[in-house]
Amino acid sequence: MHLGAVRLREAAIELRGSYWFIPAALVLGAAALSLLLGWADRHPRVAELVPEGLFSARPEDARATLGVIASAAIGVAGVAFSITIVAVTFASGQHGPRLIGNFMRDRGAQWSLGILMAAFVYALMTLRAVEGAGPENGGHAFVPQISIGAALLLSLLSVGTTIYFFHHIPDTIDIANLVAALGRRLCARVVRPDLPAPESTRGLRPERTLPAWEVTAAQPGYVRAVDPEGIARIALDCAARVTLLAPPGSFVSAIEPAFRVEGAPPSDELADALRKTIAIGEGKTEEQNTLFLVEQLVEVAARALSPGVNDPFTAVYCMNWLHAALIARLEAGAAACDQEEGLVVLPQLSWPALLSASLGACLPYARPDPIASAALGKLLDRLEACTEGEDRAAVARLVRELARAEPRRGA
Repeated sequence: MHLGAVRLREAAIELRGSYWFIPAALVLGAAALSLLLGWADRHPRVAELVPEGLFSARPEDARATLGVIASAAIGVAGVAFSITIVAVTFASGQHGPRLIGNFMRDRGAQWSLGILMAAFVYALMTLRAVEGAGPENGGHAFVPQISIGAALLLSLLSVGTTIYFFHHIPDTIDIANLVAALGRRLCARVVRPDLPAPESTRGLRPERTLPAWEVTAAQPGYVRAVDPEGIARIALDCAARVTLLAPPGSFVSAIEPAFRVEGAPPSDELADALRKTIAIGEGKTEEQNTLFLVEQLVEVAARALSPGVNDPFTAVYCMNWLHAALIARLEAGAAACDQEEGLVVLPQLSWPALLSASLGACLPYARPDPIASAALGKLLDRLEACTEGEDRAAVARLVRELARAEPRRGA
């Protein structure tokens, strides 16, 4: 029974949100490239293919060139890192600490830092390959032309990377771009279930009728990832129904149940196997957790409407994207909420629950502000016009709640 999928998923989450993985990979690649080109410079057949005068210079000039490249690259990398830290600190303090993960996952910043560090390492390692005319090498100087040519190309790439980076960071912390990036990811996520029911268990029922029992989590923390296929394999092996009680994003303690099992006798082995299908960590992630994207947009809106900031237009940005996600979910229909039960029962996010967690959560902050409350009222009216049944009733409840208090004047 393969139960390592959730661990691999958690490792992938950690790598995507780290500042070390891509820079470390590029640094190792630069070191390997330096060794490879150093070998090519010394190989007679490869050296014959190099055009004459590719880098005609004395060893002293080659060392000076490589030294300038190395010192400039590490200096700019330090400045870039400082700018990144300042930008992240500003954005998290202004718009919410949970937005830090968006900056940590920013591929542009990771690649920029990685390229600059790679240029430094490559130039430093190539520097040791330059040999002056001395008795230890028979009076013959050696200048690795291919390696130095590659160093010059890498320095040009570093210049382009620096220009891109200085544009990318201000563009990233612009609130309109930040909210739009969150909103687009949310719209793409709401059209499919976070935890689709495994095909192998659909429509099946437990073979035995036994009292249900619950399995607690292995440790306290937030559920970061779930392996539905692993749960399905366990359910099929014991012909029991397994219900996940702690979906991704929920907090579990050591005494709170994470699973409910029906149709199988209590077993420590079964409980341990189920515990291995969920990954528990220190905080929430977007993986398999649509509501975390919703919470980030709500947090930005709530901070924007706080008395210390008083920026209703940013809150309107957030509410517009939340409305777009609700419309996308309506258009997706039943495909976005997999309700078919079998041996594995996984929590699903209904449209009324999504409405309550998004625009419903914004309502207490928007109601006192004339601009925000007017915008929210228009969004709710548009939703009420395109919904029916239970969904329309949920919208109508928010409309009535919004109308309970008059907005403050002169805000």
